[in-house]
Amino acid sequence: KGAGGRPLTLNHASYQVLNTLGLTAALRQQMTPVDSVHVSLKANFGSMRFTRELLEVEHLGYVVPYVELARTLYDYACSQGVSFVSGELTAIVHEPDSVNVKAKTESGVSEWSAALCVGADGAQSFCRKLLNFDSDENDTQYQAEVFRLDLSRTHRNQAYQRFTDTGSMAVVPLFDEQQYRMIWTHGNLSQGSLSLFDARKYIESVYGDYLPKITGIERLSMFPLRHLFVPDPVQQRCLLMGNAAYVFYPITAQGFNLGLLDAAALVQILVQQRRLKRDIGAAGMFREYTRWRVPVHKKMMQLTQGIASVFDGSLACFNGARGLALSAMDIFPVAKQRMGRRLLGLSGKVPDLALGVTLDGSYEK
Repeated sequence: KGAGGRPLTLNHASYQVLNTLGLTAALRQQMTPVDSVHVSLKANFGSMRFTRELLEVEHLGYVVPYVELARTLYDYACSQGVSFVSGELTAIVHEPDSVNVKAKTESGVSEWSAALCVGADGAQSFCRKLLNFDSDENDTQYQAEVFRLDLSRTHRNQAYQRFTDTGSMAVVPLFDEQQYRMIWTHGNLSQGSLSLFDARKYIESVYGDYLPKITGIERLSMFPLRHLFVPDPVQQRCLLMGNAAYVFYPITAQGFNLGLLDAAALVQILVQQRRLKRDIGAAGMFREYTRWRVPVHKKMMQLTQGIASVFDGSLACFNGARGLALSAMDIFPVAKQRMGRRLLGLSGKVPDLALGVTLDGSYEK
């Protein structure tokens, strides 16, 4: 329950980054592989299926408990000499050769100076607000509800996405072979959320025979959905990353994955800057990063918004066209592979860590 029980879905590239850093061994006993994803429309013929065989990977991705991943990353950072300080950020000041950061901490006001400041402090980013970054931001008319489903038989490492006339439902397998996690995105219900009994009946009506019989259900959380995009995440010696720079619809599970690949790309650039004995906060470094990663952010934003718009079932008269679009994609493997590899983080220029290449240039099997 709560944050500790919240699973994260790692795509193939994210798993490879963690594996190259030697972190997957500590997580292996908690990771659930995803081998296929079935996408379909309720009450319509259209469907599409991604498989590990189609995309030529061992697994499409993994589901891992948030608390275990956070603990593993924290332990790794500490082993690399990283120090953590809790506090409230109060000021960020640019200097010609550095950036100064002030924060209120338990010991009083603290100040640090560095060549580079990375703001990866989430959707409510203090860094973004203090530096007045321009952003496209709005609350949507949708909300998300997260459930845990108990099943009558094993999930067989299969995930499902169903589009309905009220939004979308996605289920991912959990470590317990007879449990799914489901996220339901839908328009705000004026009467509030459904009772667990009614939610279970509705989920069963949406999925039908796709899922095993649901033997139990628990609502884990509910939250409004919002959209955020920072077109230019760079200011002098400062860079926004992750949810501080973009928040997408959760229908493609890309938020954490995109942020991790951003971090892998940035580290790759910084290591190269160090080897060439260049200033890691110089404008050239930022140009390289933005040329590489910002187009990826824009494409993912367009993809998630496009999926949300095309498969919004509010206009039933277009359901046939939506089903035809899904089926057409399914029978053209090249197009399906292209979309699948983008969702796995394997399209375009991929960070070395996601390809199994360590920071010193050696290959990690």
